[in-house]
Amino acid sequence: MCSSDLKFTTNDEQTSFMLKAIKNRGIMFVDGGYTPLSLAPRIAFKEKVTWAAVEIDLDRKLESSEIDLRLAEFEKLATSRSLAIGRISNSPISLAHLSAWIKTLPDKGIELVPVSALANKQLIR
Repeated sequence: MCSSDLKFTTNDEQTSFMLKAIKNRGIMFVDGGYTPLSLAPRIAFKEKVTWAAVEIDLDRKLESSEIDLRLAEFEKLATSRSLAIGRISNSPISLAHLSAWIKTLPDKGIELVPVSALANKQLIR
């Protein structure tokens, strides 16, 4: 991801244009959460575009202890808010930790759902 990609969703005009095009195509926009300054959720809400936003990057560092720590943070976030959206890569280490973590969720009363099930349900920051 280059710095111009990160700046794209911080530009009101560009973001508005993109979201209107997405709305016209009847598809959902998921803000990747790459920049905390993203205007996309606010503009999507205003333009009535179906949207969601990633709140936590689960494997920012591809280290076992870091991934487990981020999964624990994600779990706390989901429990405290009743919903959370995370992003994880398809690296073997990430998927191994994710797979093990998923097996613990039924006992915790946590359910994984597709991101589309959380569309338009997050608070706008």
